[in-house]
Amino acid sequence: MKQLLVGISLLFSLMVSAQDQTTEHQFSFKLGLETLKEEDIVYAPDLIETGSKIPELLIETDVTIISNWRIGGYAGYASPRKVISVRYEEIAEGRYIYGATRESTNAFLYGLKASYDIFSFFTKGTTRFSLLTTFSAGWVRQSWINYDSGVSINHSYFEYGPGLSLSFRLFDHMGLFAESSFGQFFNDNHLKFKGGIQWTF
Repeated sequence: MKQLLVGISLLFSLMVSAQDQTTEHQFSFKLGLETLKEEDIVYAPDLIETGSKIPELLIETDVTIISNWRIGGYAGYASPRKVISVRYEEIAEGRYIYGATRESTNAFLYGLKASYDIFSFFTKGTTRFSLLTTFSAGWVRQSWINYDSGVSINHSYFEYGPGLSLSFRLFDHMGLFAESSFGQFFNDNHLKFKGGIQWTF
């Protein structure tokens, strides 16, 4: 939780700094869910169970800095399971028994994001739709307790990738958004989706 609070503080500091440098500021705040992939279970070289996709709570903020360019950041939390041990043995010819022990973990995500509003480049005035190209880079800090030793373990992972984000304004300051990203993400994931509510001021 401490890492998440630090990440949020840094994001708002960045927003305030950016707003001071622009006369055409537009601040947005997003609250939504994003897919996060759990660790694959490798029973044998030819028997791999792909990790499940679980929801991750996400907040995002950004601000217009120059023309159609926006810069901001994000922070999130999820509880993915980590593989602790794997069992795989032959009980008869051609018959196997296998299983895995997994533990719940805490995963805090935080990073920076830049985007460019494609619709604003081609249209004049305000529209209900926005289509943005994005690029994000950040860290996932995963922690869990080893129940055998009682020791807390922490691992950090760097992730990054471009994406496309579409938003639709329902009211003056509120709308919906959906985004897909492609890249190198947590647990060797290469595609993730997010969506939720967006407030713009």
